[in-house]
Amino acid sequence: MTDSQWKNLVNSGGVLSQNGKIWFPSQSSKKGYESSTNFNVPDLINDNELQSVKDFLRPVMVSIVSCKKVLLDGT
Repeated sequence: MTDSQWKNLVNSGGVLSQNGKIWFPSQSSKKGYESSTNFNVPDLINDNELQSVKDFLRPVMVSIVSCKKVLLDGT
């Protein structure tokens, strides 16, 4: 990212990390990032606080439950 692109992104809103090197679209996204030791798994906060980091969370793409045989095929 060029300096001017970075400047435009920062000026568009959002918040920066403490060191100013990472841009987040919201305070909630920043909190989610800071509450995680594993990408997209906020494990440093309790379940009651998950709502406060909802901007950071991504939906589950596939949820396979109680299956005996599963075939995922294709690209």
